[in-house]
Amino acid sequence: MPAGRQQRTPPQERSVFGLTILSPSHPEVRRLQQAAVQPTLHGHKVWPTSLVLLDYLHQRGLPPQTRVLELGCGWGLVGIACAKTFQAQVTGLDADAAVFPYLQLHAARNEVHLATRQGTFAALTPQDLAAFELIVGADICFWEELVDPLY
Repeated sequence: MPAGRQQRTPPQERSVFGLTILSPSHPEVRRLQQAAVQPTLHGHKVWPTSLVLLDYLHQRGLPPQTRVLELGCGWGLVGIACAKTFQAQVTGLDADAAVFPYLQLHAARNEVHLATRQGTFAALTPQDLAAFELIVGADICFWEELVDPLY
């Protein structure tokens, strides 16, 4: 590093689309990590593709009180945005229940409530899906074997 330049530390908290997003290095996130709440299925941060989906939703809009299911919700950024921006009723679904404390931390920081459900999208029945008006998911086919069940 050239003399006189300080190494920048990543921000521990940022605002995107009016949402507060905590980085993996944020003290509250670290507290969860130290409490042995360790997601195993890539649920260790907010993935950038969520921001692409958020951009789309902000351009498209949603009617208030839309019932939304976020597949592979992870930390729940997309669902949180739907609840905060559009007053949607959101359920976050993830195969890894260890992501839910991170989702709830972000929901609390953004002053919204999300329901959570542990399970896979392959196990959803038509009746389960009929309870929702919008189903969203970003970065949820990270393994080839996830494509067919999602389809």
